[in-house]
Amino acid sequence: MLNNKIYKGRVEKYNKRPSGKQAVYPVYLYDTSTTVHVTHTSPMYSVGYGGMLAIPDEKTQVLVFFNESESKFYYLTTIVDFPDNTKELGPPNLTPELDKKNLYIDDSSITHQVTYCNELNSGLKINYAESPKKRINNVLLTTEAGKQIILDDSPQDMIMIKNEHGDNIRITSTEGENQESKQAILGESKGDISFTTQEGGVELKAGGKARDITLHNHAMPLPGFNPNCTYPYFLNGNINLISDYGDINLSLPSILGKICITTPFGRIVIDQLGTVHIYSKSIHMKALTNLILEAPYVGINAGTFQVTSVNTRMTSTTGPTTIHSTLLNLNPIIPPPIVPAILPPAPAIVGTDGLPTLVTDNGH
Repeated sequence: MLNNKIYKGRVEKYNKRPSGKQAVYPVYLYDTSTTVHVTHTSPMYSVGYGGMLAIPDEKTQVLVFFNESESKFYYLTTIVDFPDNTKELGPPNLTPELDKKNLYIDDSSITHQVTYCNELNSGLKINYAESPKKRINNVLLTTEAGKQIILDDSPQDMIMIKNEHGDNIRITSTEGENQESKQAILGESKGDISFTTQEGGVELKAGGKARDITLHNHAMPLPGFNPNCTYPYFLNGNINLISDYGDINLSLPSILGKICITTPFGRIVIDQLGTVHIYSKSIHMKALTNLILEAPYVGINAGTFQVTSVNTRMTSTTGPTTIHSTLLNLNPIIPPPIVPAILPPAPAIVGTDGLPTLVTDNGH
C-alpha cells in the first residue's frame, strides 16, 4: 500500500509527448517496481494563460510525491545524476564543453524540449535532439499569431526573425542556395521592402575581399510596353533610379574599370581613356531644337551618307572646305518656274481730239 511519501523513479516511454493540456506521463518506481502515472507540476503556471513547463524526458530520474487522499502522484523535481548504468558510461566529463552522455539522459534519439508557453503555444521553446543523422539545437520565441524569433545552432546555424506570412530576415553561417559565402544576411518578403532614412544617407558598400553589388529584377513586366521609355514605366520588371531634387551620378574613380550599358542588341561603353563606344543595329538621335557636335575632328565613315533638311549650310570659318570623293553628284532640286498672272488689257482712254491716249505711271 502506498502512503504519503516521496518516491524515486524513472520516466518511461510514452506514445504521445505531454503538453500543457496533457502533462501526465508514466514513471517507474524503484521502491515498488511498478509504473504509475505522474501529473507534472510547475513553479509558475496558470490554467488558460500558461507558464513555465519543462516535461522530463524518457529515462530521466525524478522524485515524485504520492497524495494518499487523492490516490494521485505529482512530480516534484528532476535528479541531475547519472542513470543506473553509470559504469558503462565511464567517468564524467567535467570540462566546460558539456557531453550529453554524462548528463542524466543516455538515449540520443530522444527529443528534449523545455517550454515556457501558454495554451495557445505562445512563448519560449528550447529544443534539443540528436541522432546519428541529425542534430537539432535551437531556441524559439513564438507569438499567438505565429511570429517567431529563432536562434538556431543546428542544423542551419542562423538567427531568423519572421512573421506568420513567411517574410523573414536571416543572419546565417550556413551555405544556402542564393548565397556565395557561408556568412550572409538575407531578407525575403512577399510584399515591398523599403528602406527610409530621415537624416543621413543610405549606402551599399562592398570592400576588402567582397564581390559584386548586384541589383537583379526577376519580375516579368505587365502588358503595355512603351518603346520610348517615357513615364510611367511598366508596373513591374523595372529598375528605376529617381531623384526628386538632385543629380543621378555614375562615378568610376579607378582607371582600371569602365562603364557599360548592355541590351540584347546594343551596347554603350565608356572605357578607361574616356572614349565612348556605341555598338548597335541602329542609332536614332532626335532633338526638338538643336543637335550640336563639337570636336577638332569629326569623321563619318558610311556606305551611304545622306543629309536631308529644309536648309543645309556648311561653313568653314578658318580654312577651306574640302570634299574628297570618287564621284560627287550635286543634284539641285529646281523649283517649278513661276508663271506671271495674265492681266486683262487696260481700257483705252479717249482724248479730246478723239484719238486714244497712252497713260503712264506718272499719269501722262
